[in-house]
Amino acid sequence: MRKCLFTSYFSQSVGAGYTYLRVPIGGTDFDPFTPWAYNEYPQNDAKLSNFTQLDSRDVERNAHIKELMQVSKNSNVNILGATWGPPPWMKFQNHWNGGVDNQLKPEYYQTWADYHLRWLELMQNDGVNVWAISTGNEPASAGQIEFQILSWNASDQAVWIADNLGPTLRDSKYSNVKIHGFDDNRDLAPDWIKGMEYGAKDAFDYLSGLEFHAYSDKALGPEILDHFSRTYPNIQIWYSENCFGAFFMTPYIGPQLGTWGRCEKLVSTLIENFSHSTVGYLDWNLLLDHKGGPSYVNNAIDAYIILSENGKKMYKQPTFYAMAHFSKFILPGSVRIDANLLECGSSKLKTIAFLRPDNKIVVIVYNSAIRSVEVTIRDKSKGNINLKLKPKSINTLVYEVGSASKCKSGKQC
Repeated sequence: MRKCLFTSYFSQSVGAGYTYLRVPIGGTDFDPFTPWAYNEYPQNDAKLSNFTQLDSRDVERNAHIKELMQVSKNSNVNILGATWGPPPWMKFQNHWNGGVDNQLKPEYYQTWADYHLRWLELMQNDGVNVWAISTGNEPASAGQIEFQILSWNASDQAVWIADNLGPTLRDSKYSNVKIHGFDDNRDLAPDWIKGMEYGAKDAFDYLSGLEFHAYSDKALGPEILDHFSRTYPNIQIWYSENCFGAFFMTPYIGPQLGTWGRCEKLVSTLIENFSHSTVGYLDWNLLLDHKGGPSYVNNAIDAYIILSENGKKMYKQPTFYAMAHFSKFILPGSVRIDANLLECGSSKLKTIAFLRPDNKIVVIVYNSAIRSVEVTIRDKSKGNINLKLKPKSINTLVYEVGSASKCKSGKQC
């Protein structure tokens, strides 16, 4: 069943074709028993003398990563690492939780940068190369969270990136590892970016990406993503976390097997954000139990695949197939092209289109109406394609650019 799980997500021939995987550096709120970090002891150990090998939990996870690449026949899986928090002794109040009074002590800024570098070294020694690291999970939301997390104010984190993390990676053999900043909810981004610019504007010179979480997208429109992309054209926009069923999102906590509404929300989220400068998307948990865990803080959410209560079956949610419409067919290196809805009835439709590296076009059309809708796709390179979309349906077309195409490189057609 584990091999089936890996194939379902990562196989490019019979699965959803995933090419990115986000993994924690140390513990998260979805550890089953307790928060944890490397080098918890000895305390006040700026040299990280006890951080000399990977924890057994990371060794086991790395074995699974190697297995998933093997069984899915997909070696093109990029690993994104993210910390939830350091050992408590690095923070002012010496406990796991966040808060403005429990931030990282300045005397450990370099130690915290070295912590990331040490993890990269040990991961490589265990046969897993890391593509990118985040500057930390939800640093702006951390004051409201009662589990392992590291709060920052934006200006201080910018100083840490500019003076410690950025130079530490740049001057190491891991200078090719990308650094992604922010890693928090979209509505918090404007103030956070301003704070970083105030603290150390040169921090942006070390960033390859800005990461967003989708939990509060409704509070701020997606146009802000385009603004950041124009302001920092060398920094990509990513979505690094989303889920459904969390206590702050809905009255229906945890997994809801077969829920179509969450599937529709996911499609809307993907179309909206990919239409506004986003280049990649990662969900939260790949697999959860029937209660939406385990989690030592009793956090419960939904996942695309849910394990049965007896542990002998797994259920693919509608959200799994919704995501596969995107991950399966929009290949890495694809470029978004204009897809405009015209004429009556289009208010119930949402669409997005891409030109793939293999010179094929992908068009995704979502019909939210409770009736069938007839549409015509007009493409100058191909001609007209007539479709009848079923009610409440997600539809993906893949076709080769036709002989009618006379577009030159770099020209829109």
